[in-house]
Amino acid sequence: MATSINSASDYSAVLTDIGTAAQTPASPPTDATTPADQPSVEQTDTVKLSVIAQARLMERQGQGVYQIAGNLGLSTNMVEQYLGLTADTSTASPSLTGSSAITHP
Repeated sequence: MATSINSASDYSAVLTDIGTAAQTPASPPTDATTPADQPSVEQTDTVKLSVIAQARLMERQGQGVYQIAGNLGLSTNMVEQYLGLTADTSTASPSLTGSSAITHP
């Protein structure tokens, strides 16, 4: 903004206005949120997976049964059961041993 200065008094008035403006601290920009509205610590969402879900996730990531068992502190049999790698023994056919084994005529 241009101001025309016609006299010495006009000049001193302009300097006074400039000096006052320079000494007045600028007010901080107003924001819709205040520090009280904002959390002081960034909050993150966390999910705790069950042991079965962890085992399945590790398998999808390429880990083997032994690695999964070691990482989760489980037996390999338990990991295999969680991953569905073992047959359910209650529905499996009985093994052929003893007298029911194959006989030759």
